[in-house]
Amino acid sequence: MKKNIFVCLSLAALAMGTVSCGDDFLTVEPSTKLGLDGYYVTQARIDEAVTAAYDPMHWYDYFSGWCPLFLVSDAQGDDIYVGGGNEQDQAEIHLASQYKLTSLMNFKGAWTTSYSGINRSNLVIADAEKADLPEDVKKHYIAESKVTRAFYYNQLWKFWGNVPYYDVNLTFPYIAEQKSADEIYRLVTADLKEVLDSKALPMKETAVRSGHATWAFAAMLYADFVMYQKDEAAYPQALAYMKEIINSGQYKLMNEFGAIWEQENEWCDESIFEINYYAKGGIRDWGDANKPGGTVVPAMIGVDGLSGSPDYVGGWGFCDVSKEVYDIYEETDQRRDGGILCMEKYIADCAARGIVVKYGGRYQNTGLFLRKYIGRIGGNDGATKSGDLNWDNNQRIFVMLKRY
Repeated sequence: MKKNIFVCLSLAALAMGTVSCGDDFLTVEPSTKLGLDGYYVTQARIDEAVTAAYDPMHWYDYFSGWCPLFLVSDAQGDDIYVGGGNEQDQAEIHLASQYKLTSLMNFKGAWTTSYSGINRSNLVIADAEKADLPEDVKKHYIAESKVTRAFYYNQLWKFWGNVPYYDVNLTFPYIAEQKSADEIYRLVTADLKEVLDSKALPMKETAVRSGHATWAFAAMLYADFVMYQKDEAAYPQALAYMKEIINSGQYKLMNEFGAIWEQENEWCDESIFEINYYAKGGIRDWGDANKPGGTVVPAMIGVDGLSGSPDYVGGWGFCDVSKEVYDIYEETDQRRDGGILCMEKYIADCAARGIVVKYGGRYQNTGLFLRKYIGRIGGNDGATKSGDLNWDNNQRIFVMLKRY
């Protein structure tokens, strides 16, 4: 017995002796650190990758500058003015509104954000294809990630037109062929049509899974591409998809248009897709603007110098709505005052209740503000960092809006 113990101890000492001089002897790998190879093989772990693929959607309201997607897009039309302090305040948006962006002054953050989302969506597809999963689950993951990838390409396509395209992640030397805008359109709409025809996604998700891609979201993206391209040959197909959403009975109009934009009505019956933001526990801060949490939009487009309001919190005065847009609505159309805050009217209504409301009026002020997203009192409660950067307002991407 003693001899056996001695031999075992000797062997142990010998084994220690063979490694004790190595550089890694005292290096301990944490038990939580796992290599990528063989990691994304279970449904739970692929769910983690799916979550990561959605994350860049939150970055669009800030990435190398305060440039929310809807503000950048609308500023290039005639329904809003950029506003803010002056033409140097978020200069890229002002340049975009005049179609004067340069190679140095452009929305490079949106470029990086979009390709980050594409990269992550491609990873989910590759992992799902290799994973040992039930076939219907595998098809769901692949279809969902093709839709998120289409969303990211949609932004690139609209802002830049001709862009590098790839549906399998690049390897060294990381070069992708630039496709024309027409080629991007054909490739992505073909992808979306394949997803839609497969019926791999539900028409609508459960409340718990709100924020995941659905059949309806894919159909709206398809219609977005088709209408933007002005592809009349595809209009009947896009219309058929829209009718399928309506006839499903899973989406319906709310009684009041203005109610869609309230926090309690996020993911209401009228909502098809939203980008989720949350204030509670939000840690976005100055210098860390891409941290998890809320959105900057309500602060950015809020009424400047606002005081006395029982409903709204003031902001930086961007996104002034043009008077022509406000006046084009009929007075009885609930989309007018349900979506636009007319300060002259609001101040008068408050005065009738004995409440004195005042505001400032910054650059390009029209007295008309985008009521949909301006900050409501209590709308950033629970933020652990900057209140301005952590508003609890989801950005509505697609909703049903047929009303008069």
